[in-house]
Amino acid sequence: MKSNDAKPTHALPNGVMLNVYPDSVGKTLADTVSMLRRPEFNNLFSLLYIMPSFFNSDLDRGFSIIDYDRNENLSCEEDLKSLHKLNYVLKFDMVINHLSVGSPQFQDLLTNGDESPYKDFFVDWNEFWADKGDMSEDGWIIPKKEYLDQLFMRKPGLPILMVSFPDGTDRPYWNTFYQEITYKELFAEDLKHIKGLKPHQSETITTMVNAAIREKIDLNSVDFGHYATYKKAVLSTYKQHRKYLGQMDINAQSEQTWEFFDATL
Repeated sequence: MKSNDAKPTHALPNGVMLNVYPDSVGKTLADTVSMLRRPEFNNLFSLLYIMPSFFNSDLDRGFSIIDYDRNENLSCEEDLKSLHKLNYVLKFDMVINHLSVGSPQFQDLLTNGDESPYKDFFVDWNEFWADKGDMSEDGWIIPKKEYLDQLFMRKPGLPILMVSFPDGTDRPYWNTFYQEITYKELFAEDLKHIKGLKPHQSETITTMVNAAIREKIDLNSVDFGHYATYKKAVLSTYKQHRKYLGQMDINAQSEQTWEFFDATL
């Protein structure tokens, strides 16, 4: 027999594949296992495709991956052993084009900025489009029409999330999918690092700032009055306390990205 005629030793079955979320049937994967143990499901399916909410995620029914550890709220190790005993071949997702803002990589970027090893793990919009467009007043490059015409937009406007770095600057990063930014109210303690600001002044400023946050007023437009000299430092602190929700595009040109793929697989 020629070598190219040899049959694979671990061929996948040709049976029907069942697609399930861990909480599709009941509340956890264990409920799905209980269903599949019923006699009417005997030999009905050969493969089980478990959707990515099997992993730790926060949006998009699992496709906004935080990390590839098993979501312990939805499954346990015994569930997988049970499915193995039932002779199911398991299929899982690896989402290779984006990660959640809750991922360790993005959180490290927020904390360490330019010093983060993951600075290039995500797609810096301005670096990607350098020399291929014009800088806008908002601080990001608007690509030339010949490039924009080739982009499929998943949402209105450019797919950008302005990421606040520890040095107070905002950097545009590619964000094709969902994004949401919310601002947490400040405490006087949050302003203690501002040189020359006294405790009672911090109390007054945080009261003013928090009122604007609750009323969804742009702080840049707020008159700080006697405390105008502290406005820039307060706004920087305010931005550092923002909370992100969404998915960030992964940079396929980054060496760290391929190390991450390799480690995940």
